[in-house]
Amino acid sequence: MPIDPRLTDKAWRMSRLYKIRDKEKKLVRFVRNAAQKHFNEHKWHRNIILKSRQLGFTTDEALDSLDDVLFTQNFDALMIGQDIDTTEDIFDKKIRLAWDNFKLQHLYNIDLNQSKTLKVNFQNGTFSSIALDSSGRSGTYHRVHVTEFGVVAKERPDKAREIIEGTIPAIPKDGRADIEGTAQGAQGLFHDMFWEAWERGEQTYPEEFKAHFYNWKGDPDVALMEPVSNLPKEILDYQRKYKLNAKEIAYYFRKWLSVKRDWEMMMSQYPTTPEEAFSAILKGVICAEEIGRAREQHRFKLVPWDRQFPVFTVWDLG
Repeated sequence: MPIDPRLTDKAWRMSRLYKIRDKEKKLVRFVRNAAQKHFNEHKWHRNIILKSRQLGFTTDEALDSLDDVLFTQNFDALMIGQDIDTTEDIFDKKIRLAWDNFKLQHLYNIDLNQSKTLKVNFQNGTFSSIALDSSGRSGTYHRVHVTEFGVVAKERPDKAREIIEGTIPAIPKDGRADIEGTAQGAQGLFHDMFWEAWERGEQTYPEEFKAHFYNWKGDPDVALMEPVSNLPKEILDYQRKYKLNAKEIAYYFRKWLSVKRDWEMMMSQYPTTPEEAFSAILKGVICAEEIGRAREQHRFKLVPWDRQFPVFTVWDLG
């Protein structure tokens, strides 16, 4: 039986073969939104993604990893969630749902007997698999995705460091690691890794992380918004500050209402800039405003130094 040549095109497969449930719980064909497209066009071997909520990065990564497993022999993918409930939810509502609605099932020999694991037997002695877990203690994977790493780094810093020091280095150079999350304060491993990569800019080695930022403007719902009249002064001030159009500020205003007018929550979960994303918890920190301003003005940066000379730093910790 001849194979459709279009199946060799990953972009074609990703826009044709997989189903998801949309925000209204309807079963629909998966099509990448603008943020997902941009990321996949600019990704690196190692990626760290600071994002707003509701952009669908976990869904995109789940289906993209599943596609790699279904169309690549000897390929193992791992997705790490913040806890057991999250991993079960991702597996059941994304991986399993996509497979249950996959029209080419008849071409595959699939094993779903292991918990939160889909294994493909290519019947030529080779296998591929995608597994969901709350840790990556053992195994070597070609691709790893870590979801809500900001939460993990804040609530379980020991687990976050184990992921970075134990799981990520085991990925081959031609493999891929994607770490994504929303900001959870102005400290911690997610904060430090993002800013190191963001301020460094270009990548020289596959092992270096590339930083990506996607704000709430990437939510497709923004385009569906109707303008809102009689906006509060603080919302109008915010609109002027970031030069937002009528649809954008309407979306932002509705989200602001949904979080009970909590500005810290908005900056963390629906940031407009990377600096804003991490600024919410900075308010109780010494020199918080000065540090935020320095970041906005790009006064934090890497500087060259001659390794043959000693370097001294002096700290006043208040």
